[in-house]
Amino acid sequence: MKRHSLFAFLFLLSANLFFAQKPIYTKAKVTAVKVYRNSAELQNTVSFSIPSGISEIVIG
Repeated sequence: MKRHSLFAFLFLLSANLFFAQKPIYTKAKVTAVKVYRNSAELQNTVSFSIPSGISEIVIG
């Protein structure tokens, strides 16, 4: 029984690696800037399409 449980656990653990999607890399465009005395505020826009499921999005 322990052997079957170990096999099932390892299968579920490795299945996540096989079905993982690659990260989606995209760049944001600056649309507005507000400058203050001690800081600044940047407003960015970005658009992308993602497949259904869990996705990792990297905005640079």
